[in-house]
Amino acid sequence: MVDPRAGNGASNCTADNINLLDQAVTRLPGPLRHRLPVRLDGVGFSHDLLDHIAAGGGRRGRRWEFSVGWSCIDIEMDAIARLIAIGLITVRAVATHTIELIVVPGQR
Repeated sequence: MVDPRAGNGASNCTADNINLLDQAVTRLPGPLRHRLPVRLDGVGFSHDLLDHIAAGGGRRGRRWEFSVGWSCIDIEMDAIARLIAIGLITVRAVATHTIELIVVPGQR
């Protein structure tokens, strides 16, 4: 989906990302809108966008899930290890070279 904006528009505007996601979902057949996985890379990530996805786009009866990912290098892996060590996150192996970071409730 392409949503052109003014040349002075921000490159990663949360409101634009939410609007684009909602427009894309409205193009799906109704039954497919209720349970939906959404995959974002590090560029599209924002807490507001994740909150919107977790709330099913603000519609009752929807269960949307998200996955956010990017390639990690040593600096990210060191930071993840420190967060695990102090109990702010846990990690679950999903597949080879893929992990899921889980924020410990109450620690966000």
